[in-house]
Amino acid sequence: MSKHSPLYRLLLIATGVLLTLWNLAWLAPAFWFGAPGLRGAWARGSYVCFRFVCHQRPDRTFHIDGRPLGVCQRCSGLYTGLWMGWLAGWAAPWTRRRVRVLGYGALAAWGFMGIEWLLGVLTTWNHPETRFLTGLIAGGSAQYALLAGFDRVLRIEGGQAGG
Repeated sequence: MSKHSPLYRLLLIATGVLLTLWNLAWLAPAFWFGAPGLRGAWARGSYVCFRFVCHQRPDRTFHIDGRPLGVCQRCSGLYTGLWMGWLAGWAAPWTRRRVRVLGYGALAAWGFMGIEWLLGVLTTWNHPETRFLTGLIAGGSAQYALLAGFDRVLRIEGGQAGG
């Protein structure tokens, strides 16, 4: 197995920490929204902050014990996918020779998610499972492709190009 540059390792660790905190933030409202003290304040604050990046429609948001998550079903899938893509990039790095194929696959996944969104706008398509799954695939493939791309760029910049 080839060695990664220290900058790539730092990028991998920082990305993992940020994605974990991000995912905890959108999960917090469902578990701690009514809690007293710091947990409740964090949950309520994260719910308000996620209004800037998600529509948070109650009919399109997963609920746990009657309390909504901080984001809609598609965003839940997207953010979960980002974390899973990071985990896959850490556990099973992509072959450098096929980074372009991975990038095209990520673009196709985002296109598929866009088609699913368009179906919801133009028709009565309303399936939480497909919203979550298309978000999951799009987020995971994008994160995996980004990590593979960064690895490739850092190898070229570091003079380790080849293969």
